[in-house]
Amino acid sequence: MLIFLLGQSSAQNPQLLSPIVDRILGFRRRNYPIFVLDKFLKKLKQLFLNLPVKNLQKSQAFYEALGFSINPVFTDNDQKCMVWSEQIYVMLQSHAFSSSYLQKPQADFRQVSGPSFTLPLESLSQVNTLAKNALNAGGIESIPLIDEGFMQVRTIEDLDGHTWGLMYLDMGLFKQLSAK
Repeated sequence: MLIFLLGQSSAQNPQLLSPIVDRILGFRRRNYPIFVLDKFLKKLKQLFLNLPVKNLQKSQAFYEALGFSINPVFTDNDQKCMVWSEQIYVMLQSHAFSSSYLQKPQADFRQVSGPSFTLPLESLSQVNTLAKNALNAGGIESIPLIDEGFMQVRTIEDLDGHTWGLMYLDMGLFKQLSAK
């Protein structure tokens, strides 16, 4: 039903779309330019991860060191929209902002286990470079390198304990090994 509403809203009633986008992205209501909304609707197969963080500026710097860029259209004083690709966005949200719409206490992921996210990369060299950048930006490597021969993963935690796997998968080697 939500997708139907989104599809109908853009052309027929654009003012209805703003609250729907707000709810999906965890934003406060605002009037989005119609070109932004239309572009958003054309890419519905996207992932927005809403991550509560203690310090927006330091967290933004951390994610920029990993290679994310900032999207100023969906960024304000309470949240920073960090873009990995056209499909993957990380919404860094202040604790105060995320508490305004979540009705549960926030976990401290430096102390408790939570979801982990994996970024596939093009080479082991890129994995190592991004891991080094993350460590230099204040992250920690919570699990030593996992090397399966065909796949290498380095596990990094951001400043708030959100866990990221930086992974290289050699598909050619994987296919050779799985064919045996």
